[in-house]
Amino acid sequence: MTEAEWTKTAVLHDGRVVSTMSEEWKIECEARYLLRMPLQQRRHALERREQIRGVKSVEKLRERMKAIHAARKARAHLPPMPP
Repeated sequence: MTEAEWTKTAVLHDGRVVSTMSEEWKIECEARYLLRMPLQQRRHALERREQIRGVKSVEKLRERMKAIHAARKARAHLPPMPP
């Protein structure tokens, strides 16, 4: 079985379609997971990740979290869809 046969696709917060095996999807999932945490827990989780992975990796994750949050906030201000 080839990778294409067992790989699924997913939609990122910005509408891009990516493989569920991609680095982009991994970052997106982790960012969504962290955004569901209470603030103090999220800060601690990010600090631990920074100790393990380094500043550059965590900065990339923080940027993705900000982008997801901004996209959610923008969607919340859209007028309701007609029935």
